[in-house]
Amino acid sequence: MKKIMLIDEFKLVNYAGGIEQVVCGFANDFVRRGYEVTLVSLDREKGIPFFPLDERVSFINLCYDVGGLYFMPAYFLSKLKKEVVRFLYGPGLIFKGKKVRDPKKEYYYNEFKRRLALVFADNMPDIILTSGATSTAIVLKVLYSKFGTPPPKIKVL
Repeated sequence: MKKIMLIDEFKLVNYAGGIEQVVCGFANDFVRRGYEVTLVSLDREKGIPFFPLDERVSFINLCYDVGGLYFMPAYFLSKLKKEVVRFLYGPGLIFKGKKVRDPKKEYYYNEFKRRLALVFADNMPDIILTSGATSTAIVLKVLYSKFGTPPPKIKVL
């Protein structure tokens, strides 16, 4: 049986957006067609997706299910650093016409990469579907840096 992993990087739990509906619909459709389906998200909210999922779809919230606590002191320190950067450079985080790195966003993406690598090490899919270009870039970075090569197919929804 082929394994499919759908990745929506955030806002899947209790969020009624269009891409979330499509991702959940795809997950349900693939499992009905006989695929082993895993739906992965890094959502800071605990729970299940807003849209119904077939009980055969495995849902992994990287924030709570993999890699230990997400809300560690480093998370709160990144929030504090962001506020300092925002105070110094304004809400747009711009200095001399260039965007300043957002410490909170860096923490988020570093955790996403680390936790996703743990999921891949445990359960490498045959096909990966992502919900956007950022997710695709992160998936490729994780696969190349940790495993040397991507699986046969990666598609953006």
